[in-house]
Amino acid sequence: TEAIPQARTFTVPEIEHRMEATLGEQVRFLGYDLSPPPYKRGGTLHLTLYWQTITNMEKSYTVFVHLLDKNGMIGGQWDSVPGGGLLPTNSWLKGEIITDEYEVPIRAGAPPGQYVIEIGMYDRYTGERLQVLDANGKPVEGDRILLGQKLQVDRW
Repeated sequence: TEAIPQARTFTVPEIEHRMEATLGEQVRFLGYDLSPPPYKRGGTLHLTLYWQTITNMEKSYTVFVHLLDKNGMIGGQWDSVPGGGLLPTNSWLKGEIITDEYEVPIRAGAPPGQYVIEIGMYDRYTGERLQVLDANGKPVEGDRILLGQKLQVDRW
C-alpha cells in the first residue's frame, strides 16, 4: 500500500517566491518558500518547493537541494525523494501540485558568507539530472535551478 500523506491538489497555492522552470519536460517548478534568516552554521533552513506535473512520470526521481558558496562549494545539502520519501514522482498525477518541504542542514564547518540554493532532480540509479529549461524554454547549464535569493550564513 502506498502512503499519501497529503490530499492531492490541482490548485496552485500561495507561493512566496514565484519562479518557473521545466525539468525533463515532465515537471514544472513553480517557486519556493524559504524560512527567514538568520541562517547559522550547524543549523538548518526550511525550504518548500512547489512542483506541478506536466505528464505522468515513469521514474521516481530524487530532488537535490545544495547550498553553494561563491566558489560553488557545497555548504549544506539534502537529497531526497519528494515528500520526505513519501511522494515519489512516479506516483504524481498529471497536473497535480506537489508541496515539497525540506530541512536543509548547514554544515558546521561551512565558511560564513553568501550562499545560493540550487535545486533539481536526478535518477538515483544513473546520477543523470533531468534537463532544466528556464521560463523562456532555454536549456540551463548544469541542469539545475538557482533560486533567486542570496543567503547570508553567519558564524554563530
